[in-house]
Amino acid sequence: MRVTNEIRSVDRREGKGSEIKDLPLREAILKLAVMCKSPLIDDLRSQIVDERGQFPIYFMFHSQQLDSRGRVVATRPGTLSLEDEDAESAVRAEMYRRAIWFQELYAQGVILPAIHQINLDHRIREQDLHEFVMHNPFVPPGHELIFARGLYAGLTGDFMVASALLVPQIENSLRYILDQHGVITSNLKSDGTQPDFLLGKLLFEVNELLQILGEDILFDLQGLLAHEFGSNLRNRFAHGMANAAEFLSLRAVYAWSLVLRLCSYPILASMETEKSEGATSTTLSVKQE
Repeated sequence: MRVTNEIRSVDRREGKGSEIKDLPLREAILKLAVMCKSPLIDDLRSQIVDERGQFPIYFMFHSQQLDSRGRVVATRPGTLSLEDEDAESAVRAEMYRRAIWFQELYAQGVILPAIHQINLDHRIREQDLHEFVMHNPFVPPGHELIFARGLYAGLTGDFMVASALLVPQIENSLRYILDQHGVITSNLKSDGTQPDFLLGKLLFEVNELLQILGEDILFDLQGLLAHEFGSNLRNRFAHGMANAAEFLSLRAVYAWSLVLRLCSYPILASMETEKSEGATSTTLSVKQE
C-alpha cells in the first residue's frame, strides 16, 4: 500500500534527525516544527476512492469503531457506490482512520529522531521555549506558562506531561484565534447565558476556521482531537478515558508536534515578512503549502 511505501521513504530520508544536527537550538526547534506536515486531504481522499474501486466488498458493509473496552463508539455506513447517500460519510471515516497511520508514521520516523538529535546537541531549558509562546496569536494571554512547560516536556521526552498540558489547551486556542479574526465563538441563549462553542462545533461547524488554517491542518485537528474514527485524543484525555500508554503513544507525540508547529508559524511568518517587507504579523493565519 502507498502508506507502507511512505513509511519506508521517511525511514530512509528523514528518520535520523540529520537535518537538524548541530543547528543552534532556536533554529533546530523551528526546523523540527516544519519538518513534517499534516496529511494532504486530497491525497487521502484519492487513496480511499481508489481502494473503493479495487475492494468494493470492504466498503459494502458497515464498519464499527471500538474503544479500549470493546464497546462500539462509531459506525461507518456501508455503501454500494460513490453515489450512495452515505458515501461521503464512509469515505470521510476512512480518511480519518488512515490519517492515524500518517500521524504514527511521522512521530516514529521524523519527530522522535529529531527530538533525540536536539537533546544530543543541546541542554534544553524551559525558558528556551518562552519565545515560542509569548505574544503568540495561538496562545491566549495567561496561558503562556502552560504552553511553554508542555512544549519543554515534549522536547525532553516527557509526553505524559506534554499531553496532559497541551491537548486540552487547543480548544481554547482555536476560540482565541477566531476571536482575533472577529468571529463570534459563543452562543447567546434566551435565558441570557452565553456559553462558549465547544471543540466539536469549532472544528466541524465554524467555517472561518477553514479559511484561517486551511483544509489540511483543520482535517488533521478534527481527526486528532475529536472524531471517533480518528485519534480522538482530546475527548479521551479530557474525560479521563485514556490510560498511561495513550499519553505516551505516537499519536500523543504527533499532537505535541502539531502544537509546536502552530506556535512556531507566527515566528516563521514574521521572519519571512521581515525579510520581504520589514513588517510583522499580528494574527495567526496559516495554510499548509
